[in-house]
Amino acid sequence: MNRRALVIFDGSDISIRGLSHALTFSEEGDTIDLLYIVDRNTYNSILEGIRSMGGGENDINRALSELEHRFRKQISIFLQECRDSSINVNTIFKIGNVGEELINELRSNKYDLVVIPYSERYTDKLGVILGKIMTEYKGNILVVK
Repeated sequence: MNRRALVIFDGSDISIRGLSHALTFSEEGDTIDLLYIVDRNTYNSILEGIRSMGGGENDINRALSELEHRFRKQISIFLQECRDSSINVNTIFKIGNVGEELINELRSNKYDLVVIPYSERYTDKLGVILGKIMTEYKGNILVVK
């Protein structure tokens, strides 16, 4: 049937559970897109820290590469499970406002399932984001707590 799921991944145990749920719902030939968004404020803090230590563009690029490497390392076991199950996986790494980036992704692509971690770290943000998603998005949403 070739269904497509979007999983929001933030590195938390809850988002790892979300990945597991997405895998449970997926079958051979389906696609799971993993979206990792570095919040704009976090990104700006990283830039300020690097620049305050005299770092330049190469140091900034190394820091971003390290973030992406950590993301890929956290999901490596999951990626292997997907390969073993013949499930396609795309990784999407973005920097920006979490809510805006998520809404833009949902507007740009059609998903059969969206899996969102609901952690205390994002309670305020996700409360607003979830409200907006639920009013704008007409597909299936799984909030993992």
